[in-house]
Amino acid sequence: MKQDHRQIADETDTSWMEIHSMLQEVTESMNADAAEGQTADRDILRRRAKEYAQRNGNGHDRKRNLKDVLLFSLGERKYALPCSHIEEVIPMQSLVALPNSSHAVLGISNNRGVLFAVIDLKRLLSIPASELTTMHRVVMLRHDHFRIGILVDAVHGMDTIDAAELKELPHEIGERTRRFLQGLSPDGILLVSADDVISEMAATAEQ
Repeated sequence: MKQDHRQIADETDTSWMEIHSMLQEVTESMNADAAEGQTADRDILRRRAKEYAQRNGNGHDRKRNLKDVLLFSLGERKYALPCSHIEEVIPMQSLVALPNSSHAVLGISNNRGVLFAVIDLKRLLSIPASELTTMHRVVMLRHDHFRIGILVDAVHGMDTIDAAELKELPHEIGERTRRFLQGLSPDGILLVSADDVISEMAATAEQ
């Protein structure tokens, strides 16, 4: 009987040793597969990173120059003005003609008791004039010494433009108009140079 117990114990020990050995082999196999998987994942990530870098400047980070802008229309085209130059947007109000003023000045208007000149941006950009409607808006620009309002056909909200992506202006735009524009966005929006518009009006006011 004792011999039978020893035989059973020996067989049990042998079985547990075999099971332990099998478990160890399985664990080592799983670890090897996991290591291979991690290596493969790293290779995929490196390859994707390299492809992305090549698409964006041959491995060099492309610097972005984002500008918050107000979108508006003049005739058939869309334009944008940097929000950093804009004080507010107001409805078109009554105008008083200003004798001997620049051809771009439509007249003088009043906003909350403050007088300001209303500029017809179409005249500066050599765009055919149109009749005034309820859709017209006046975009008030910031200036240290006086207030300027720019008349636009309609306002379409705000957006962001990457100045680093601006393209050259279309050839049909004349030299006189080009000085008031900074470039053309990838989706066809013309970015207006608020500084040049303000400088033009300031120079006219001083004459």
